[in-house]
Amino acid sequence: MLSLVFHDGGKEDWILVPDLIWKKIVHHLLMQALFDSNVEYHY
Repeated sequence: MLSLVFHDGGKEDWILVPDLIWKKIVHHLLMQALFDSNVEYHY
């Protein structure tokens, strides 16, 4: 499980994301980045 934390005006909302869904999201973002030359990722 991955925990996503959103900071919203001092309060934190925790959302648990199952691994399979998280991997699909990451994969989708990576594929989108590869085909979209306008997107830049800085590490």
